[in-house]
Amino acid sequence: MLKRKLVGILQDLLGPDVLLFRDILMLKPAKVGSKMPWHQDSNYWPIHRRLCSAWTALDEATTLNGCMRVVPGSHTRGLIPPAQAGCAVPDG
Repeated sequence: MLKRKLVGILQDLLGPDVLLFRDILMLKPAKVGSKMPWHQDSNYWPIHRRLCSAWTALDEATTLNGCMRVVPGSHTRGLIPPAQAGCAVPDG
């Protein structure tokens, strides 16, 4: 059921021709690992078409434990080189 709902949302955003590039499960144990600098996934994926990432947290995700954050409107700025994107960390 969730899969159909998610595909429907993606089709509303991207059109009916939706392809899955990959699906992964990311594990981030408490107090282990490193911070991920601000970035756009498109810089790391060799895809030359409209791209959308869908992310679902399985556990509670907060700013205190390192949830994913989004810069509003950043999708309108085009591709930002990773070195520059990592410098523009907004507060809040």
